[in-house]
Amino acid sequence: MTVFGGVYTVIGYRLTEAPFSLPQGVIGSIFLVYLVGTVSASTAGRLVGRLGRRGALYLGGGTTAAGLLLSLAPSLPLVLLGLVLITAGFFAGHAVASSAVSRTATRGRAQASALYQSAYYIGSSAGSTVGAVAFHSGGWAGTVGVGLLAVVGVVAITVAGSLAARRTGGGVPARA
Repeated sequence: MTVFGGVYTVIGYRLTEAPFSLPQGVIGSIFLVYLVGTVSASTAGRLVGRLGRRGALYLGGGTTAAGLLLSLAPSLPLVLLGLVLITAGFFAGHAVASSAVSRTATRGRAQASALYQSAYYIGSSAGSTVGAVAFHSGGWAGTVGVGLLAVVGVVAITVAGSLAARRTGGGVPARA
């Protein structure tokens, strides 16, 4: 959510600047890209079936990272494609992670779910704030940098969880 909050908080500012110089009405329509999230979240279950949870999380993170990098281009079609990838990757990853919480918690499922939701909204708040600060100090590249750091964090947490599950012999099998 850090990536998503940061990107969508400042994308309007980026698109009002050169080389795009888009009017506010056009910029407002950019948020229709959110609809991509509906499709990617609904296909997340099939991704898990093919790649396993971890694989689906890695794919979501990779898709988000690719979208962030693509959004650096000075071309409006490439920036829009980047937003599509960011949105698709984020919502697919969120759907996988959210469903994994209740499936992997052996005790305190309600608390685990509440902690996930809290982290989700804290991530949104932090991403919006840090993404805006990064934009004002480093331009769009600063916001992309913050987003890439957040994606690396998600991948690191997934790897750490996988390693911990293997060490203890617990957790979810690699394909789950």
